[in-house]
Parts: sequence; structure tokens; C-alpha cells
Amino acid sequence: MTEKYAELTMYFGICEGPRFGVGEFSEIDDALWNAAIAEIEEHLDPDNKKRSSFHVSYKSLLRDEEVAKKLINFTNRRIGGCESLIIPKDSLRDEVLRFYRILKIPDFVKEREKKLIRILRESGCEGSGPKIRMAMEANRLFGEDEAGLEYLERMKQKSWKNALKFY
Repeated sequence: MTEKYAELTMYFGICEGPRFGVGEFSEIDDALWNAAIAEIEEHLDPDNKKRSSFHVSYKSLLRDEEVAKKLINFTNRRIGGCESLIIPKDSLRDEVLRFYRILKIPDFVKEREKKLIRILRESGCEGSGPKIRMAMEANRLFGEDEAGLEYLERMKQKSWKNALKFY
């Protein structure tokens, strides 16, 4: 029987990298794939001087690696069996690595999406995409009325939903 699982794209990251050449990474080339992952992991280490060249796309669900780690730890305590993945995407201009930070969550199917989102949001890790930031800023500037708070909640829910894929 095929394993059922959900993947949550926590963020799309960018960091400097050694000369890997230009192009997309493929799991077929194990050595290059593993070298890219090792380089990215160095950039994610908060004690490493390379950390300064690591950035998260402003369109990502989560704003940084610390929030991602908090979500990973919470989800493993709450659900168990989750797997944190770094998926190298490509190398640009022979010096920039782009990658996805993924959380693979076992035993969840599309029909249980609402429950999964509820569990993920219990972590206290909230989305930080552009529509959420815009809604928060509007509430700050114009006051928090019921319509503004409802819109903000819809955007938060939608950001989690958009970051999930089911297999």
C-alpha cells in the first residue's frame, strides 16, 4: 500500500554557495545533491558565520528557520513521525543556492486538511506571507474591526492551505 502523507512547504530559502554550476539539482546526482544539502545546512546553523547570507523569500509561509524549527519540534511532539527536509532547487549564477524547507507529515490525506491546519496552527507559528502582513498592517492603521479581523483570519487559514500538498 502506498504511504499517505502531507508536505508543508515552510519556506523558500536562498543562500550563497560554492561553485555548483548553473541549473537545477536532481536526486539522480547523489554527490551534487548531498553537497548542496550540506552547504544549505551550514547556512541554517545559527552559530555558523555563513548564516548572514541566508534569506527567506517574503512570500514564504514562515519567516525564518527558527520558526520552522519550532513548528518541526511541535509537530513531532503532537503528531510524531514527521520528517524535516531540505530540497535543493537550483544554483543561479554559479553562486546562489535556492531551496525549499519542507515538513513531511505522515498519515494525513486531503480529507483531513482542516484538522491538520488546526494542529499546525496550535504551534503558535503563524504565516507571514504578503497578504497576512498587509491585513495586519491595515488592522494596525485603521483599527481592529470585525471585518478586518475576519479577513486576517481568512488569509492566515489560506496561507497554511496553500503551503500544503497531499500525496
